[in-house]
Amino acid sequence: MVASVTSWIRRLKASFDAAVVRRGEDYARRGRVRIVEGSGRSVEAVVRGTHSYTVTLLVERVRTSSRLNASCTCPYSDSDLCKHIWATLCVAAQSGHLAEGARATYIVHPFPELVIDDEDDVENADDDDDDISATREVQSLLRGGVSKLQREPRRAAPPLIPWRDVLTRAAARRLPLPAALDQRHKTELAFVLDLERSRTEARGLCVELRERSVGPGQQRPWKRAELTPRAVDSIEDVDERALVRLLTAHEVQPDDYYGSITPLGSSLKAPFTIAWHHILVVLAKTGRGLVRTAMGEPECPLVVDPGDPYRLVLVVDEATGRGKPRLSLRGELRRGDERVPLSELTVIFDAGFAFLGARAVRVDSDASFAWVAALRASGTIAVTASEADDFLRALVGTCGRDSLELPPAITSETSPRRLATRVHVRTPTRQAWRAAAGPLEADIVFDYGGSARAGYRDPGDLVLSTEDRRLATRDRTAELDALDQLASAGFKLTGARGEPGVLSIAASRLTQAILTLPGDRFVVEADGVVHRRCSSASFSVRSGIDWFDLDAHMEFDGVEAPVPALLEAARRKQHVVRLGDGSVGLLPDAWIARLQRLLGLSTESANTTGGRPIRFGRAQVPLVEAVLGDDRDAISWDGPIASLRRQLATLERLKPSRPPRGFVGELRPYQREGLAWLEWLETVGLSGCLADDMGLGKTVQVLALLAGRRRARRNAGPSLVVAPRSVVFNWLDEARRFTPGLRVIEFRPSMTSAELVATDLVVTTYGLLRQWAGMLSKVELDYVILDEAHAIKNPAAATTKAARLLRARHRLALTGTPVENHLGELASLFDFLTPGLFGSSLREASKRSLELDADVAAQLGRGLRPFLLRRKKADVLSDLPPRIEQTIHCVMAPPQRAAYEAIRRHYQTSLLARVRRDGVRRSAVHVLEALLRLRQVACHPGLVDEDRRHDTSAKLEALSEQLSLVVEQGKKALVFSQFTTLLDIVESELERGKISFTRLDGKTSNRKERVARFQTDPSCSVFLVSLKAGGVGLNLTAAEYVFLLDPWWNPAAEAQAIDRAHRMGQTRTVVSYRLLCKDTVEDRIALLQEKKRALVASVFSETGKTQLGNLSIEDVEALLS
Repeated sequence: MVASVTSWIRRLKASFDAAVVRRGEDYARRGRVRIVEGSGRSVEAVVRGTHSYTVTLLVERVRTSSRLNASCTCPYSDSDLCKHIWATLCVAAQSGHLAEGARATYIVHPFPELVIDDEDDVENADDDDDDISATREVQSLLRGGVSKLQREPRRAAPPLIPWRDVLTRAAARRLPLPAALDQRHKTELAFVLDLERSRTEARGLCVELRERSVGPGQQRPWKRAELTPRAVDSIEDVDERALVRLLTAHEVQPDDYYGSITPLGSSLKAPFTIAWHHILVVLAKTGRGLVRTAMGEPECPLVVDPGDPYRLVLVVDEATGRGKPRLSLRGELRRGDERVPLSELTVIFDAGFAFLGARAVRVDSDASFAWVAALRASGTIAVTASEADDFLRALVGTCGRDSLELPPAITSETSPRRLATRVHVRTPTRQAWRAAAGPLEADIVFDYGGSARAGYRDPGDLVLSTEDRRLATRDRTAELDALDQLASAGFKLTGARGEPGVLSIAASRLTQAILTLPGDRFVVEADGVVHRRCSSASFSVRSGIDWFDLDAHMEFDGVEAPVPALLEAARRKQHVVRLGDGSVGLLPDAWIARLQRLLGLSTESANTTGGRPIRFGRAQVPLVEAVLGDDRDAISWDGPIASLRRQLATLERLKPSRPPRGFVGELRPYQREGLAWLEWLETVGLSGCLADDMGLGKTVQVLALLAGRRRARRNAGPSLVVAPRSVVFNWLDEARRFTPGLRVIEFRPSMTSAELVATDLVVTTYGLLRQWAGMLSKVELDYVILDEAHAIKNPAAATTKAARLLRARHRLALTGTPVENHLGELASLFDFLTPGLFGSSLREASKRSLELDADVAAQLGRGLRPFLLRRKKADVLSDLPPRIEQTIHCVMAPPQRAAYEAIRRHYQTSLLARVRRDGVRRSAVHVLEALLRLRQVACHPGLVDEDRRHDTSAKLEALSEQLSLVVEQGKKALVFSQFTTLLDIVESELERGKISFTRLDGKTSNRKERVARFQTDPSCSVFLVSLKAGGVGLNLTAAEYVFLLDPWWNPAAEAQAIDRAHRMGQTRTVVSYRLLCKDTVEDRIALLQEKKRALVASVFSETGKTQLGNLSIEDVEALLS
């Protein structure tokens, strides 16, 4: 709806067709509504549609409530509520008009004077201009009488019409000629009000229209008027024409004895209490308004009583005496001391007026007209003693306080009673084939205690408690609030054309609707069964050494639900549970979800819990607490579980740890925090996953942990690191660099158990783990650490099964991508770390989708907080532009190793003899050739042998693995090499892996376009760049990772390549990786660099010229060894 429309208008929305509401709101939004006159009670507006239509809204008090009368001049409004009315309602409410409409419970239309006889198509109909003009004349009459008819009716934003049409209309409204000059014959009208026929036919006020011709000096006898639309249009007197249009608005019956009959009692009686008084006044002033009280009686001039309205009063008399009725009801009109019994009235109309003979009087009444009709027929109504209570309840429920005079025995309460709303929902009686699909129906009863009840359609403002004969006043504001709450909960008002009727609601929405309603103010029954809301819920815990049981307790309005029924309802995802007293308890969605998650975490299957409490493992405390939310603090935790909770609470107060004395080097602040977390896991006895971003130094954090553990002599046996083959030597290298005190070895199948036990750290590959899992599983390990732990993301894989066989006191997993495809991968990882942590059904459900409900994801995040530590580069490296440099040691497979060794031996034999003979400087070309060939074959055998282009290589495998991680994280990478042939090989590998890339080398002509694509195209993940073409002058800040495939001995050249990404404009940490092959010339140069930092500059200068003079024969021998 447009902006925010008040709740009382929302109540009326159900009376409009949905399409009408949409179009009306569109009109309101587009400013097509202009309020001409507005107040708290009424609104007149002009709405621009096909033409400009006039909408009139009037709030009318009906006894103790109100209703909204609405009309529109458009053709559609002749049959139903239109979009113009709804648009006006929206705008009027936003403008602060119709404040009295807050008590309106339904809408009635149309106004009789606004209904036109246009039968054209509703959507495309054009208003007849004469009808519009005439309609406004009638409106003017109803607003103020004859004097207002002399003014030109107001039009807002009229459609464009030819000016000659305007002239024609203007001429039609010229002043009349003086009587002395006007010698034409005129038609004079008389209006005869037939009260007997109006009374007997119960069709409202019946009017006989007569006409006669009057000319100079003569007048003809009265005759029945022939009323056709053309005849009505020909009436010259504006006032009379407006009256005729009003009285003939609904039906013209030329074949009837009477010229026109307007059935006021059916559709026009209610909205026009004030309007009809004005009409009668106008008729009386014409001098041609006559009244016929009975057939055969002479017609008398109509007289309108000028006094105040009479008040209709229904009097209940209490009779005494054996055999006599206990109560009787009579009615009378009262004004001051005057009393007029209903039997003396000629006729009385529900529209608010009556006739005493030919005198029309106004009548105020908030009593149901049905009582008046019955009393007019019988004079009094007698009630027996057995029916007295039912009679009194019905009477006060349909009449206002001012319309009743009750016996003295019935007293009124001074203090208001508390309201409870009772909703009786039932399946409607309809054909079986429609019953399942149709909505449910609901009756509303306002309960003020005891027998003091009222239906929401009852017009009376009183309720009667028959137990003590006391009257209570209905709280209309509270009742309307209750109806608003029912509407917000999903109940809708039914009934034709907005008339009050039963409520309806879709069966699928009933449970949620009941849960939405406040339990202390609403009582809901469905097919006779009371539906109770949960009033309290609690949990209790009983714990052992490594387990605890959780029991659930729920009460529904004081009735406790049995635990088996609760768990069965949760397992079946049902929102209802049968209670011991036969009623039904409604489980809120949040509780259903909570119980389902607890069952999913349970170490037992949900199908086997039966009526027992739900059992969990010790390590599941954080996850269970996350599901319980705020209720966790209300549980009495005992024994070992309470101690664990206290330890878990210390996680938020951890301080960064200092690296142990056995650790050589410095840890960044975030790495010290990671070390503190690893030590905390060890203390609490939990396993965890260090999930820092790639390049944040997960290895050094773990090495610092192991060094501290060895120094404190807490390590019981060796620790085992399992890693991809490409990073095994990273572990060995960094262990020697940062923790030289640790005894570190690489696993060999030939090792004995004694050799394993004698070491501090054993490093192996996942491949060897699969092959030798039986041997390794027999060793009691201190720590087992899985690096790049996403290798066990598939729970059915042989690698995963082998890892689970390992026995260790502590378990750690290291990975920058704990989840790649779905949460089942995370479950598989934690099944290695803490078997059973994810329970049963939760682990199975997590495999189906990565997407989680926000609440579930938040709970999972809170529950895993102790077990998982993840930092992103952007979060921990704020001193931009930061740069991290790491080395990946690659191990060549036997075919590549054989090719390398063949070339090495060749140059070792031929080159060393030449160098010894001629010296390094004179042998420079041959030395460069040897270094080039060795470096090429270390990168890929295809660089020296065209036939081996399709072979694999250690660097290609390592690069492919790293690039896969980069792409999975949605990041971008640069790959540098000085060998374009190597870039060709990498390009083929990327194509096989379906990784999007671009390339820049010396042959690239559209250099600018390729750079732009990499910088702006999210799908382009990799940029292959040759050193010569792209080492300088490029801005590639879209990349976060840089891979240097072959070592550039000049550090400045490497720095320049890295600076393509790590430069001004870069907002993220840049991580660079140098790929070096183990036991090759590359490895030798790296070792020499530790001893002789000038080695890099001695190979290649910044200008690219050879600088070999500083190399000794020993250096060359080391390079070729």
